[in-house]
Amino acid sequence: MRKRDVSFGPRSRAGVTAWDILGTITQTAAKLGVNVAHYLHDRLSGAYHMPSLADLITQRTDEARFAGALAAA
Repeated sequence: MRKRDVSFGPRSRAGVTAWDILGTITQTAAKLGVNVAHYLHDRLSGAYHMPSLADLITQRTDEARFAGALAAA
């Protein structure tokens, strides 16, 4: 992350954890094609209009299994 290059990393254990979590959310959302800014706004505002990343992962896994079962049949 660019932030770590500029600031030489977080200054506390909590900061390390926060940066790791943010990085994970950012990478997961990008892989799922979810706009990270919209997702974070949805979660932090408490609106919860968007499905959780975990729900999206489950949905895509189920779709892949279904497609695999159709191809095998």
